[in-house]
This record gives sequence, C-alpha cells and structure tokens, in this order.
Amino acid sequence: MTLEEIKEQYITALQEEIEEIDFSTIDCNESMMEKYGINSFYIVQMIICAEDTFDIFFEDEELITTNYKSLNDIFVVIQKKLEKA
Repeated sequence: MTLEEIKEQYITALQEEIEEIDFSTIDCNESMMEKYGINSFYIVQMIICAEDTFDIFFEDEELITTNYKSLNDIFVVIQKKLEKA
C-alpha cells in the first residue's frame, strides 16, 4: 500500500470516527496540536482508529502522543507497520 493510499483510507476512517474534526482541511505537515488544537485525547483516538482501520498494533512505547506532531508522522508509522506485516 502506497503512502498516498494510506492517507486517503486513514483520512476517510478518521472522518467517520472523529466527527468533531474536519480532517480534510488539515495540512498533513502542520502541527496538529499547535495549529489545529488537536489534543492528546484526540491523538489517542486517532491511533486507535489506525489500529482498527489497518489491523495493526501500536506498542506501549509508541503511544507517546508528542511523537505525533503531524498527520504525516502517523502515516509514516502506519506504512512501516504495514510493510512489516
């Protein structure tokens, strides 16, 4: 799966899962917390959505929300996990 396919599938899943945020308007390179006010609660929800959408698992040490400053940070982790599967 290409990074672009991951982005498209993940953004669609996020839109369905977290209705309070319009993910289609977020610049994937910008800081989610600083520019869009997305807090750690939402980032945990986003990680759970990634696990459910792609049938992957984030280890405890990967749940540090400050590691995911932008959506691209999450996309890259998803892609790496899919490559290992």
